[in-house]
Amino acid sequence: MKTLFSKITAIALAVICVYCLTVSAFAQMDYSDTNQITFSLSFYLNSASCFVEIKGATGTTSISDCTVTLTDSNGNEVKSWGGLSVTGSKLTVSKTASGVEHGKTYTLSVTATIHRNGESEIVSDSFTRVYN
Repeated sequence: MKTLFSKITAIALAVICVYCLTVSAFAQMDYSDTNQITFSLSFYLNSASCFVEIKGATGTTSISDCTVTLTDSNGNEVKSWGGLSVTGSKLTVSKTASGVEHGKTYTLSVTATIHRNGESEIVSDSFTRVYN
């Protein structure tokens, strides 16, 4: 009985942890032309896997001038990818950066221009995580 209770408790805690990590990866939206910006930043063997997805609102025709940047806690640029664009309403960027170090904090940021209904809106957001 004690083993079953321990297993259920462990599973419940794991689900709560996954839920908390997922919630923190979604940006709060204060833009009229963007539905969602999703971030994922993971680390393995001194490399960072960087993922950003921007979803434009209905009527978005393109996303342009996108730059994704990984910086350390001192503001030093680790890696940057610029000139990214897409025709359509969803831009997905998945890149890898090397040279990250255990115990340091890293920020993944994005800036892009959303084109919708004949107008343009610049969006910008970021996500921070510690390499443990």
